Amino acid sequence: MVLPAAAQEPVDLAMVARIKQEGLQRSRARELFNTLTDRIGARLTGSPAHKQAANWAKDRLAEFGLTDSRLEPFTFVHGWSLEKISVEMTEPRYMPLIAYAEAWTPGLSRVVTGRVVYVGNKTPAEVQTMSEQLRGAIVLRDLPQTQFLDVDRPQPGVSNGPIQTGNPAAPSGRPTRDANELRGILQRAGAAVILKPSPYRDGTVAVLGQQTTTATDVPSIVVAAEQYNVLARLASSGLPRRYALNCRRNTTKTIRIPTTSSPKSQAKIRRCVTKW
Repeated sequence: MVLPAAAQEPVDLAMVARIKQEGLQRSRARELFNTLTDRIGARLTGSPAHKQAANWAKDRLAEFGLTDSRLEPFTFVHGWSLEKISVEMTEPRYMPLIAYAEAWTPGLSRVVTGRVVYVGNKTPAEVQTMSEQLRGAIVLRDLPQTQFLDVDRPQPGVSNGPIQTGNPAAPSGRPTRDANELRGILQRAGAAVILKPSPYRDGTVAVLGQQTTTATDVPSIVVAAEQYNVLARLASSGLPRRYALNCRRNTTKTIRIPTTSSPKSQAKIRRCVTKW
């Protein structure tokens, strides 16, 4: 449709030229992007990095000339950040493991030595009968991971179809059991830590977490799928094995964020510290 000349909005060619020049000759896009992704990094809601990124963004907007950039408060249960984690298999051979703590998971305040127990092929009723074995144990919760997530959800703008929100659907290989039921059983049994496989391949570790996790829940760590599968096979074979885990996490209390299995198998768990 062609509009009459009088109805067309005039184009400020000088301003267009200034915008093009700013973007092509003085762009700070890479600098801004790298600050958020590389220097500040992951920003779980309520974490120190979240607050740092919010203040940084406010300051940049003010620097760019906005006169009313401010942070507005909101209430969130509690923040959480990971301070340190290292996971190693020390028997029957040494293998450093690619692993990451799930968000909001509790930490370990001391070195823990316990049995390695595999329950991936057990029903909740069967796990319930293993309380004596599970107390103080490193628990391999899931079956070996054989199906993987190879693509992320479609990003907005890459197609004309509807865009799925939320995380990609988990592949098969995860337990069909109720995760909360199993978590309760392991907590009551006094398990030391839970290991789970990542749904991605080639050493990529994806973690989620639950805001409702409490300081009394069993700490949960996600391990690269290929390495988890090795651990599960060794646990099923009955070979002696040891794991050394060191996990330190940092959590804050409820805040208002101004955004103005073999009995001989042993595992060592060093301090997994997080702040609540």
